[in-house]
Amino acid sequence: MPELQAQGIPQATGRPFPWYCPRCRKREVRPATIPYRTERLFEGRLVAVEVPNLVVPQCTNCGELVFNYAADEQILNAVKAQAHNRIREFTDTEENKPMSRISQIPDPEE
Repeated sequence: MPELQAQGIPQATGRPFPWYCPRCRKREVRPATIPYRTERLFEGRLVAVEVPNLVVPQCTNCGELVFNYAADEQILNAVKAQAHNRIREFTDTEENKPMSRISQIPDPEE
C-alpha cells in the first residue's frame, strides 16, 4: 500500500489485502481506484459529490465496495470542498443580483 500513501491518501495500518468479501465470501477484496458519485448530508443540506479517483477496497469477484475509514475520509473531504464551492457560488450570485423592483420604486415624498 505504499503507492496509496504516495498519492496522499491515508491508509489504516491493519490487516493486509486481500480481505474476505461480505457479499460473496470470496477472499478477493483489494484496493481499487474508481470514479464515485453520491449524495451526503452536510450541515443540514443534501450535497451531490463526485470523487473522480476514490481509493476503496473492492471485491474483484462481485464488485462489492467495502468502505473503510480512508475511503470515507476521501468522500468527506470532497463533500466539504464541493459544499464550500457551492456556498461561494451562491454568495457571489446574490451579490450580483439586480435590485428588486420594490427598491426601485421612487419615494412619493421626494
